[in-house]
Amino acid sequence: MAVEHERQISEAKRLTSLVAGTLGVAALLVWAFRLLGGWSASVDGPANASSGSLTWLLLIGLGLLAAAIGIQLPSLIEFFGERRAFGMVNEGLKVSLAFALVCLVNWLAYRHNPRWDVTSDQLYSVSAEARALAESIPLDTRLFLITGPRSPDRVVATRDYLEAFVGTNPRFELKVVGGAHTLNRERFLELMQELERETGEDIEGLTVQVGHTDEEGAWKTLRSKSIPWRRLWVGSGQPGASAEFRGEEELSSTLRELVEEQKPKVYVLAGHGERSPASFERGGYGYLAKVLREKNYQLDELTLSEQPNADVPEDASLLLVLGPELSLEEDEVAGITRYLDRGGDAMLFLEPTVETRFGAPKYVATGLEKYLADAYRIQVLNQTVFQFASTSQVGPRVRNTTYGDHPIVEGEDPRQGVVYLFTARPLKVLPPTGACIAKALFTAEPLPQMPDFVFASAEPQARAAWEDPGKQRGPFELAAASTRTVELPPAEEGGEPREGSSRVVVVGDADWGSNDIAADPTGRNFDVLLNAVSWAAQRDHEVVGERKRPRSYRLVMPQETLAFYKLISLFGLPLLSILLGVVVWRVRSQ
Repeated sequence: MAVEHERQISEAKRLTSLVAGTLGVAALLVWAFRLLGGWSASVDGPANASSGSLTWLLLIGLGLLAAAIGIQLPSLIEFFGERRAFGMVNEGLKVSLAFALVCLVNWLAYRHNPRWDVTSDQLYSVSAEARALAESIPLDTRLFLITGPRSPDRVVATRDYLEAFVGTNPRFELKVVGGAHTLNRERFLELMQELERETGEDIEGLTVQVGHTDEEGAWKTLRSKSIPWRRLWVGSGQPGASAEFRGEEELSSTLRELVEEQKPKVYVLAGHGERSPASFERGGYGYLAKVLREKNYQLDELTLSEQPNADVPEDASLLLVLGPELSLEEDEVAGITRYLDRGGDAMLFLEPTVETRFGAPKYVATGLEKYLADAYRIQVLNQTVFQFASTSQVGPRVRNTTYGDHPIVEGEDPRQGVVYLFTARPLKVLPPTGACIAKALFTAEPLPQMPDFVFASAEPQARAAWEDPGKQRGPFELAAASTRTVELPPAEEGGEPREGSSRVVVVGDADWGSNDIAADPTGRNFDVLLNAVSWAAQRDHEVVGERKRPRSYRLVMPQETLAFYKLISLFGLPLLSILLGVVVWRVRSQ
């Protein structure tokens, strides 16, 4: 009976020690996980676990482990007195070192958060356009991300993106304020003082400040603007519901507005049947106008006949001519040439418009063709380019087969995306002069396996063009850009004349940037169009040399899934290593 009683006591001690040890290890794992911020660091507010609760978890875990060891202390002493214990200790040290190494690697990875974006569209990265903008900001910039009871995964995605954005410029600083709705009065007043706001209305979102730090280390704000949360994420606010991340576009637009004291002014020529920047119909240019306004441009329509001497206003940064259907008057042509001669910049989209009212069909001349050929070395041809739509049909849609070497199309590849044009008018880049260099942007040419793939004809209709015996095969230059050196008046009275430049982009089609074509995701029209606008307006820092622009969506990982993967990474793999070590030891011991 005494032996049986001792056996029962020994089993009870062993079971108690096992339970205490298991609970102790579990408490220490929870303590470590909370310490690393896996569960306790809420993205919406302060940590749920205070330092006091973390201390209690640590003490409880250590206490339970000490109790487990104390209960089995005599058995442990007896065990370690045996020879076989040395082998077990040796294997245990190996497993412990491996466990410590894995934990160290995971901890370093967690602290430094290395990430590689391997998605084909770089969904998790700062776009090349936003990166170029950020690198060009000359002022110190502070970003305040203020969150509330929002969807955790969207808050994490926003914070991660802003951290990547801030990393592009050493003059940027990001401050994250979680749980704005839970701040006490003192902290809330401090926050309002930092934001330089009087009320907390629409405080949740992103506040951008540009300024500098004075000699005493105090921050001085020059300009600031807030972006409400509802503009960072457009869509349903319910957790798990779909929404579009618009933070990059909003942040880029805000930075341009804060840094540029005066908006670049774009004038759109009107009065000759041009496409309208106010129209959102298929052939209109409302989409381009909307995006340019988001980029801090100011757009105004310009009727030259209403201007003194038909001159383009002095404050023009760019003149847009969007497919005039009528010829310009002589004084209007003279006004545009004076504007370009004094260093103005322009983009001209010229349709193969045909006049049939006075006998035989003929192409309508805008009046600028001779000036473009002489001054900018870009000749506009009186032809229309067509392309085989199928083996038996000819259509007006033409796509480029090659890109030039100009910055506007740098990095573009026709195998990954082409520019679509409709009833395009071919151009010819003439040999350069000493003061002017013109380059083709994109070209359509026959394919080796389809020599009649693309052709041009003086006939404006596809069927008649196909039957035209005088039709020509490519290549056909469909767009070109030219830079000309001009002499500017002295900056001061009596000073020396200055040297400046005038830039012109000519495209033989007015449809290629219209609403329905620009919004087509299968083509590269809008990316090339925005690059052309930036280059022509001499805003080279906005020209993207890669095929990356802001996307209106961003994939995010739910917070629960992220916590699960952290748990597996930090503890699952090390525990698996321990388990494998125990299995190996048991096999060897037998």
